[in-house]
Order: sequence, then C-alpha cells, then structure tokens
Amino acid sequence: MSHEAFLAEIIANPDDDTPRLIYADWLEDQGDHRAEFIRIQCEHASLPLNDPRGDALLERENQLLNLYGREWSKQIQKYSQFVVFNRGFVETVTMRLSDAVDRLGRILKLTPLRGVHLIQISKGRMSDLAQSELLTHLRKFDFSGSVLNFQVIHEFAASPYLMNIEALDFSKAVLSRQSAILALGHSPTLTSLKQLNLSMSNLRDPELRVLSTQPAFQKLEKLDLSEIQATDAGWVALFDKSYLQSVKWLNLCRNQLSSNVINAVINWSANSHIETLVVNSEYLSSEDLDRLETSLKDKLVVLV
Repeated sequence: MSHEAFLAEIIANPDDDTPRLIYADWLEDQGDHRAEFIRIQCEHASLPLNDPRGDALLERENQLLNLYGREWSKQIQKYSQFVVFNRGFVETVTMRLSDAVDRLGRILKLTPLRGVHLIQISKGRMSDLAQSELLTHLRKFDFSGSVLNFQVIHEFAASPYLMNIEALDFSKAVLSRQSAILALGHSPTLTSLKQLNLSMSNLRDPELRVLSTQPAFQKLEKLDLSEIQATDAGWVALFDKSYLQSVKWLNLCRNQLSSNVINAVINWSANSHIETLVVNSEYLSSEDLDRLETSLKDKLVVLV
C-alpha cells in the first residue's frame, strides 16, 4: 500500500486505532520516526486519566514533536495557524471563520480532523459554515476567547450538521448572555454533546438557569464552570434541576460557594452520576469543605 492509501483508510475510520498502527508498522519499515510517535500517542490516548505511565509517554511525544512536528504537519499548516496532534495525526486546527468553509474541505483530505478552533469570528459569516455538510466530520468546536453575539450562536446552533459534535469550548468567551445558551439548548441537531467548557466566561445566574433546563445539555458528562459570575441564586437553581444528572466531571474552581450552594451540590450529587467534583479550598469555609469530603469522599478533588 502507498502512503495515500493508508491515509485514506485512517481518515475513513477516524475512531479506529488499527489502521494507524498498521500504518506505523509500514512507516517503521521505511525507517520513519513517525512510527514511534503514532504508537506512543495511541497508547497515551488509551490510558486512564492520571495513569503514571502517561508522563513518560508525554515526554517522548514532545521530544518527537519538537524534532519532526513541523515536517509532519507542513501540508496542513498552509491552512491552519496552529495544529494539535492526537493519536499520531493532526486532529485539531485553528483558523479564521472567514477561511473555514474553503479550508475545512482541504484539511479533511489530509488528516482525520476532529476539532476546529475558530478565531476572528466577527470578520466571517457563521451562516456559511453552519450550512456546510463538512461539519458532520467534526467532534469539537472551540470558541474560546471570542466575543460571540446572538446571531453567531443562533446560526451555529441552527446548523443541521451538528449531530456528531461532542464538545464545545467557550472558555474566556463573551457570550450574549442567556439568549446564547438558550439557542444552543434548543439546537435541533446538537444531540451528542457530552463536554461543555464555560470557564472564565461571562456566565451569570440567568444563563445557569437556562443551562439546567435545556434538552441539548441532558447528556453532558463533563462540565467546566470554573471562575464564572454567578451568585448563590444561580448556583442553587442549577443544582435544583434534574437535567445535569449525567454529569460525571464538574469543575467549580475559583467560585465563592456559600453553605446554601454546598447544600444544593450535596443533594444533587446524591442522585447524579458524578465521579469527580473539583473545588478550591480557599473559596470554601472549612465546615463546608468537611461536609463535601464526607458526602463525596474520593470523588472530591480539592485544589489549594
């Protein structure tokens, strides 16, 4: 088989490591260092979180990337300002919204792309991208650090091609308040969403109330709400609803949480699937921290 044939097989089966590892065997026969890189990244991706073997694998990954990463990604770098490798191939790219429609199709022919980080959103048209069937190839959209008006979010959420999106990142983003969350929550095709990052965004009480009641968020497993702008009323409303019972990982760091909020969290956790709750000790009273530790036990991660 040729390089092109191997790549076509990998792109056609992006979730399967087998074609990647077969390709690695072929590369090894050619004396190509990328064989080791593919194997290491596939092994690393398969490890449980915090597995002690991960540090050594990551160190070697970075060594190989520093030596050969530019060469391995040079074709894609023509269309992207920044790339991220996963399981041996470029999986995430950064690009301007104005370039996305034209460049996305070209990149998808070069790598098993799964995620896009959009920048300079105000200078492009979201409606053009949202109506592209190419979005069905993606699993993640990253809007971090952007200012997002309602029209942008509404056009994105109305796309008929979001059924495979599993993760959205709005960290450090400025959202058009509850209307943006409402539009996402009512998206007709955002049905596979499992991860939502709203950390350090301008999220306040009205957005938390909307977040807890919308169908698109019912399957969330990972939710990052660190350092947002909510008050007790918003937090209590969030944990008073049943739509977040599927959440397994929740980050509440750098939020001042009162005893009333801790009561709501404890009551919610009793009927949820939570496996990891992350908090900061400096933002809690010692009594509330003790109550969380008693209730959640090894599910609680306390940062100091």
